[in-house]
Amino acid sequence: MKVYDKLKWHYPETPVFQNKEQAIAFFQQVMDWLSEHHLLTEEGEELKDVSLSGEDFSLHERMLNERGIKLLNTCYEAWSEKCIADSRIEFSALEDQLIKI
Repeated sequence: MKVYDKLKWHYPETPVFQNKEQAIAFFQQVMDWLSEHHLLTEEGEELKDVSLSGEDFSLHERMLNERGIKLLNTCYEAWSEKCIADSRIEFSALEDQLIKI
């Protein structure tokens, strides 16, 4: 199973976010965007609300449907690194990529 991202990779293991709440907020926005664009499986929809506050939360391929997997395989790592470096979440790059899938 491919894991795209984990809460603990950002906080507390690395100082990407100042606190756990900021890390959770980042993942909540990502999961909400994936849900709004119909890229989550039923399991992903269930986990986005239930397990997000836990330190072991991870965004993995079982949470995503075929389009979601294609999108994240294509650009998630570079996109998330840019969001973190810029200290803001901008979904336009994901939206542009999604159109191509």
